[in-house]
Amino acid sequence: LDLLSLVDALNSPTNQVNRTVSHVLAEILNDNYPDYLISITNDQALIELKKVFSIKYEKLYTEIREIYHEYQQLYNEYSNIKHKYEFPLFISSMFLETKIQLEKLFQQELLIKKGEQDLAIYFCSNDLTIDICLSTVGQFVDKLRLAHIENTKEQKRKCSTISYQRKQSVPLPINRASSFLSFI
Repeated sequence: LDLLSLVDALNSPTNQVNRTVSHVLAEILNDNYPDYLISITNDQALIELKKVFSIKYEKLYTEIREIYHEYQQLYNEYSNIKHKYEFPLFISSMFLETKIQLEKLFQQELLIKKGEQDLAIYFCSNDLTIDICLSTVGQFVDKLRLAHIENTKEQKRKCSTISYQRKQSVPLPINRASSFLSFI
């Protein structure tokens, strides 16, 4: 099972004109979980979701490691001169708090790496990264959202056409007072 193939499969045509697998899936989801599709069609929520998808975690953690390296250099310099000069107490507290926060970030990085490994095993892909997964999920959600919007427009168009046809059809007048015997 290839993660990228799932997104590509959404574009596969069905036996209905102008309908893809994403349209059918959106219809099924709408029938069974109507609140789900309403939430992904909310543009603001999707924008927020796309912000998460656009984060490049590898780059982020590379920069965090660079900051940690600079922190270590600064702390070493501080350790060398703290006995020569009198520094306010908050400086050493700041170093301690910074170290704690950086260590928490490194623990989060390990969790992300573990998640990447689990996803790579599940999808049988050695080069699957969290960045690729998030981007793919973003594409998947976007395709479902667009299919749902198209389904909704098509449904409104059909309802409008049926309503128009009903207005155009003229019912034949039926005289209920007359009976079969009145023709004799």
